[in-house]
Amino acid sequence: MNEMLDLNKEKQTLIQAHLNGASGKEIVWRYTQVIDQFVKEQWAKIASAQANAEVALVAIGGYGRKEMSFHSDVDLLILHKEQTSPELSEIIVEFVQSFWDQRLRLDHSFRTLKECLKIAQEDFSAFMSMLTPRFLTGNPQLYEEFRSSLQQYVASSRKEALEILLRKYHQRHKQYSDHIYLLEPHIKEGVGGLRDIHTILWTGIIQFGVSNLDGLLQKGLLLEREKRDLEKAIDFLWKIRNHLHYLSNRENDELSFGYQEEFARFWGLEDTGIIKAVEKFMRLFFTHSFHIKHIAHLFLDRILETNKSAPAKTLVPGITLKEGKIKISREDIFSKDPSLLVKIYTWAAQYKAKFDISVHAHLHRIIHSLNPLLSYNLKVRDTFLEFLSTNANLLPLLEDMTYQGLLCALIPEWQCILHLPQHNIYHIYTVDLHSFHVLQEIKHLQTGEYKDKFPVLTAVFQQIREIEVLFLAALFHDLGKGIGHPHQETGAKKAREILVRWQLPEEKVEAIVWLIENHLLLSHTAQRRDLEEEKVIIDTAEKIDNLKHLEMLYVLSFADAKATGPRAFSDWKMALITELFFKVKQV
Repeated sequence: MNEMLDLNKEKQTLIQAHLNGASGKEIVWRYTQVIDQFVKEQWAKIASAQANAEVALVAIGGYGRKEMSFHSDVDLLILHKEQTSPELSEIIVEFVQSFWDQRLRLDHSFRTLKECLKIAQEDFSAFMSMLTPRFLTGNPQLYEEFRSSLQQYVASSRKEALEILLRKYHQRHKQYSDHIYLLEPHIKEGVGGLRDIHTILWTGIIQFGVSNLDGLLQKGLLLEREKRDLEKAIDFLWKIRNHLHYLSNRENDELSFGYQEEFARFWGLEDTGIIKAVEKFMRLFFTHSFHIKHIAHLFLDRILETNKSAPAKTLVPGITLKEGKIKISREDIFSKDPSLLVKIYTWAAQYKAKFDISVHAHLHRIIHSLNPLLSYNLKVRDTFLEFLSTNANLLPLLEDMTYQGLLCALIPEWQCILHLPQHNIYHIYTVDLHSFHVLQEIKHLQTGEYKDKFPVLTAVFQQIREIEVLFLAALFHDLGKGIGHPHQETGAKKAREILVRWQLPEEKVEAIVWLIENHLLLSHTAQRRDLEEEKVIIDTAEKIDNLKHLEMLYVLSFADAKATGPRAFSDWKMALITELFFKVKQV
């Protein structure tokens, strides 16, 4: 007789393998195999031949997907026939008890085929958990009936299921966009977490009958680079999840502040220069979560119905706008005119268009081949400045520029703040995303969206004529955070190098550099000094060259605070800055 599985010994062996550097994928797959063996052994020990004929044990949910971390629930469907023998209930009780005896968290359901289909219609989460079933033991014919019936149900309810899935995806993103979830990410449900990958896979199953990334690649719905990035990110998140379970000694998917420094140590990271070890680790995390979030967004855009009523338009020979999507038909179009790499983003903003996969298929490769030249190309520069001035929401387009590598090709210095976090309770975004949000806050003033909520700021913004100066100052204001302290000075110095390379007029360069050097002046003075003291007002006024600079600094101070997070912005703080602005203006 074969020796029974020692579950605790097997788990300890896997924990040691994890601590010794095993990949996330290796651990979750090996632990899934251990649980498979346990389930099969316990059932074989308890079940009679009759019970075996009446039941199919099916792994579903995360267990079905082979994503078992050390304290994951065992999601088990005990599928049974309509008519069962009296002894079956006692066998099931004893079987379930064997899990509790081993301190395994069993999340089980005991259902007939009809009940499974009924619950699929009533409970969408239960339906999703059944989309990735694996037969373990029992009656294989009963399992095949279940699988076949479920496939038929999926086919008959495809449109409705996809609508619900997308609605839940957006609801979850809205819920987990709260600032606390950005500081302490939820690696399963959070934006850019495992659930975004599940959404991609569930969509593939529902819409195309494809259950893995390779299948989606073959269907032309993912690019090879996107697939690789997702696979790396999945492995990274699994490894984090394994370590969270190990440290917590329980199921835990929240990467809280208290654990983040421990993770940096486990990853073997150390403080270097101005970047802390914990910021290096969280930079890795935010890089992978950004990839997941963005690829999920691209993928879902690709499978949604196109706007067939949108008029077709040739933007330039070789680039067309059709059914709400920008498409390219000539592979050499970007190499002949590199400025079109940026121009397509301006068109996307102007026409509220999406990119066809044909565009993304060429972008990264072309950008890589042209990279050394793009940052010096003045036509590319002008096209980028035109893009920044576009009166539209640029945030998703800047994020796509980031993923495709275009922004770092245009501005190589951007690499120093790419996905760089700030390990404190104030900054909810990475430095690069914060800069995008600062720009977007100014855009809200530009479009008039804030005219009722912030009428004074809106009126001041309307007086500003050097919009390009303000936009570039907003984009580059925190560049120094990836270079050295004080970041206002190091960032201003680096920004000057960029602007001189771009051959901007000296007057503009000086204005942008001044704004970067002084972007904290109003907020720090307003919050740290007594505004009733005349000397404070006079000293502040002496540091500001002219009224134009004051107006731009006021708008930049607002946008910077608003884009930092709720702890950095409040009506009270803004009232102080506004008070200081008007007092300095009078001087």
